[in-house]
Amino acid sequence: MSGSTMPMVPPVEDGAPPGAPKRRRARRAVLVAALLVIVLLAPIAVLLFVRGGGMPRGGPVAVPSAAPHVTPTGTGSPAAATSVPDTRTPTRVPPPDGRIAAGVLKNALLYVPPWPADNVAGPSGPVQFRNGLFTVPDRAVDEGTAWGKQIVIGAVTYGDVDRDGADETIAELECMIQGSSQQVVAFGRDRAGAVVTLGQVLATTGQVRSIAAGSIRVIANGDVAARVGDIQNCCGGTVPVTWQDRTYRWDGHRFHRSGGTAAIPLNPYVTETTVTAGELTLGPTVAGYRTGTLAVTVTHRWGTPPASVRLRFATTGGIEPTGPDWPSITDEPVGGYLVTVPAPAPLTAQTRQYAFRQPASVTGGQMTVAMMASWSAAGRSLAEAVPGSGATVAVHVTG
Repeated sequence: MSGSTMPMVPPVEDGAPPGAPKRRRARRAVLVAALLVIVLLAPIAVLLFVRGGGMPRGGPVAVPSAAPHVTPTGTGSPAAATSVPDTRTPTRVPPPDGRIAAGVLKNALLYVPPWPADNVAGPSGPVQFRNGLFTVPDRAVDEGTAWGKQIVIGAVTYGDVDRDGADETIAELECMIQGSSQQVVAFGRDRAGAVVTLGQVLATTGQVRSIAAGSIRVIANGDVAARVGDIQNCCGGTVPVTWQDRTYRWDGHRFHRSGGTAAIPLNPYVTETTVTAGELTLGPTVAGYRTGTLAVTVTHRWGTPPASVRLRFATTGGIEPTGPDWPSITDEPVGGYLVTVPAPAPLTAQTRQYAFRQPASVTGGQMTVAMMASWSAAGRSLAEAVPGSGATVAVHVTG
């Protein structure tokens, strides 16, 4: 052996040809890759089997040829590619809070719904309240129309009347003179926070003439409960009132009665009997007078039917009753004539003709007719549910 050195050659296994170690390493790499594929696909196969009872009806699942794109993490290690379903519930915008403190409501600009046509009239639309009060400006009104002097906000309560999950504010409003109109109104807020009117719950119209103070409340199902009466006592009156409990429900557009009968039970002390009149036309002069007839109609509308009624004719310009067909007349000191006549049958109307004359030397003249009193068949004095029934008569002269 010389002193020169030779490179070391790795030992070769017995019977192995040269290059065998490289081939073994290649086979080992292939085996590892195959095992990795099995490991990756096995969970997918199990999942499909569990969900679909085996192979989907559409055939085998195609395995993507390329691996999914993985976004590296900040540490340089690969992140697993996952698809997570969005299970978040869409955010629900809460309804505006319609619970308005009484002190705020009573100093707010409110939209007031129209007042009943058969009761004390007053302003509607935008009304600015101060400490729960609005003083009504004086104005000219039609003859026979009672115009209120002030509007007052009374009791306030709360409840979810439109069933949107937020309370509304329910308030009692009253338009007052000697008597008054009443209405119950629901208020809320818009999304900007402004006070808005949802709607009128009920009002004193028709057979409903009174709403018991403090009776308004919102019950569990969102209906508004109220106690209503068939007459409103004014100025110390003591007529017995028939009360009825009712409920009212919001239908998305307006409130309507949801409980309680449409008619209030008969009150033996109350009637609604009205008087109307046509025009008086005075004809040509005969023996120094012009004469004409006036048609007067008495109508029983509801309540206890009266047996008799008293009418009052008030005249100016020398107009006076004439002719033999008049009932017994009681004269008043200044141009008034009282007569008592039989009432019409229940729920009917009756028209009578009344003759008048005026001196031909007099021009002008006016007349009104009013319901003054009525009595039942038992002789009991009846109170009018809607007081003040009457008519202004237009007087014309011909010839």
